[in-house]
Amino acid sequence: MADTDPRPILPSTGGASITPVPGQVTRVYPTAFPPPREEEVVEREIHLLDYWRVIRKRKWIVLGVLLAVGAVTTVRMYRAPLVYEATSRILINEQGPLRLSNDREPQQVVLSNDAQYLETQLNVLRSRVLAKRVIDRMALGRHREFADLARSQAEPAMRDRMMVDRLLGGLSVDLTRNARIVNVTYASPDPRLAADIANTISDEYGKYTLDMRANATRQSTDWLNRQVLDLREKARNLQDELLTYTRENQIVQLGENQTITVERLADLSKRVSEAEAESIRAALNYNLSRDPATNVDAIEPILTDPAIQTLNSNAASLRQTLAQLSATYTPASPKVVQVQEQLSEVEKQIAAQKQRILANIETAYRSAVAHERELRRELEKARGETLQQNERSIELGLKQREVHAAGQLYGDLLSKAQDVSLLSTLTTTNIQLLDQAEIPLQPARPNKKLNIVLSLIIGVALGVALAFFIEYLDNTVKSTEDVDRLLGLASLGVVPALDTLDRKGRLSLPAVSGKQKEGPRPLLTQEENSKSSFGEAYRSLRTSILLSSPEHPPRSMLFTSTRPGEGKTTTAINTAVSLTQTGARVIIVDGDLRKPGLHKALGIKGSPGLSAYLTSPTELASIIDAHATPNLAVIPSGAIPPNPSELLSSSKMRQAIRELSEQYDYVVIDSPPISTSDALILSTMVDGVIMVIRCGETPKELVVRAKRALEDVNARVFGVVLNRVDINQDGYYSYYYRYQYYADDQPGGQPH
Repeated sequence: MADTDPRPILPSTGGASITPVPGQVTRVYPTAFPPPREEEVVEREIHLLDYWRVIRKRKWIVLGVLLAVGAVTTVRMYRAPLVYEATSRILINEQGPLRLSNDREPQQVVLSNDAQYLETQLNVLRSRVLAKRVIDRMALGRHREFADLARSQAEPAMRDRMMVDRLLGGLSVDLTRNARIVNVTYASPDPRLAADIANTISDEYGKYTLDMRANATRQSTDWLNRQVLDLREKARNLQDELLTYTRENQIVQLGENQTITVERLADLSKRVSEAEAESIRAALNYNLSRDPATNVDAIEPILTDPAIQTLNSNAASLRQTLAQLSATYTPASPKVVQVQEQLSEVEKQIAAQKQRILANIETAYRSAVAHERELRRELEKARGETLQQNERSIELGLKQREVHAAGQLYGDLLSKAQDVSLLSTLTTTNIQLLDQAEIPLQPARPNKKLNIVLSLIIGVALGVALAFFIEYLDNTVKSTEDVDRLLGLASLGVVPALDTLDRKGRLSLPAVSGKQKEGPRPLLTQEENSKSSFGEAYRSLRTSILLSSPEHPPRSMLFTSTRPGEGKTTTAINTAVSLTQTGARVIIVDGDLRKPGLHKALGIKGSPGLSAYLTSPTELASIIDAHATPNLAVIPSGAIPPNPSELLSSSKMRQAIRELSEQYDYVVIDSPPISTSDALILSTMVDGVIMVIRCGETPKELVVRAKRALEDVNARVFGVVLNRVDINQDGYYSYYYRYQYYADDQPGGQPH
């Protein structure tokens, strides 16, 4: 490796300063995630298989909701009381008016087959009045279904109200479509009571209709009798007044004079109307002629006057001749002067004619007004004479009409009173009981099988909806497709979760007990567990890393994550061990000077370490520890310094990585998460960076921001390792079945 590294060096951000190496570019790197910015994400097309994977992944949610809904419904179905329904059928015939004695009126039949009438009858069947009649008739207060209300309520009004409410609560009334048949259904735990109540309601409905008609007829009869008596007295009084009036005025018969006077009055009224119209036209022309703002040429008498029209035509012809002569001769020419004199004479004649017409307009107006006044005087005189002649005859006619009307009304009311009196004796109605309710043999509800099946269907639908909702809320990286879609980086490997391997029996690792079971285990792919699926996953990761560089395998690599707890230390250790299995010399460096964990995972001392080397004149070889694993060396982090960023950005750290790259085949660095500046500093000193993402735990926003942070410092990212993957998920089972096939079934346990 060259002595001088062209990559930039991060200067110290603390109190101590670091002198830049001559010839190198000094650059300040970001100390944390950059602010979020909009990311252009290309969404792939969603297939039905994606929905099926979500359902399989959240199958326990679907099954839980299904079992909960089904169990609750089943319990309620078997605890719910059985309800029986009995139905009686009523036929509501057409109802028309009854005519008994008044045959003189036209027989116009108005039937009651309209929807409003039928809806009214349905509401009568549901009425509280009818329900109260049924309760009283059947004495339901002594029945066990209503006895609790009778005992619990001492106040009669409240008790009756509650019993009516309970009766109406079990009653349903509906009209048969396209028919006049009403179904009266009552539901009750007692089948016999259900049938009895349905039949009683139908019977009481018919009686209630008759009672209502009888009450209405009785009220009508009383009213008509009172009106007949009053009208008979009134008619007698009117006849007496008519006789007295004719006797006092000695009226025997009207003569022809009345007809002549009336005709003359009508003729005068017509003439007055014509005179009034003529006066209005004359007044209009007169007012226009007297208005200075009015053009007199627009007044109708002037506009239609033949003399004016002839003179205007002559004037127009002279003006045309004058215009032609003016184009040829001078104004002093005799011809021009002659034409001008003729034009002036014609204009004078026009003006004189207009004055005569205006004078005639005024004369006509005054004459029309005088004529109208004269006709009005004659009309008033004729009207007075007519009124005087007809006053007595008009009064006589009025009295005769009153007598006639009173007599006719008296006769009609007397006939109606007789009809209503006969109607009160009728017991027929348009309500007919078609079918009586029978005692039901089977309960109507609950339909246990149907309700349970429906609850299972609803449970599945709710469970699937809840699963998709939870999946929608889950904003974490869950698959290699998410890595490719969000980051556009290669997925170097997929590491299974240990507990899923335990359940499948494919772990093949030494058993652990005690406190080790409580937390994550940094299991090493050593020789005794080299045949495990877990080890095969890291060998696959090793192959992907070695092939990540097109020219030669990377010599130094950095393992980091977006946040703590994603398994970067375990991944770095197992990757380093898998590299040693190829015969290469590997050294793993704990670059996490804030919260180191490499020495605990490997079971070595934590000091002296990297911090001692960076803060004191210590040789690099003095901090390197040999591990029990062949070809594996370790540099722990050492004591936690107060200024880790300044130490890692020093030229001494860069020099240490160069020396280790010369001494070992591979340098593996375990760094802090990218949320600190330490990882960004170290990323500029290695050949590439490997991001470790915990499947189903790391939010997508953090992953995107971590990638941007590395891009901002020009770090080279090899790819992503998806850690702690549940291989039971759809899409990963077959993947790890392949691992199992190649890892566990090889003769001698040697990997390919």
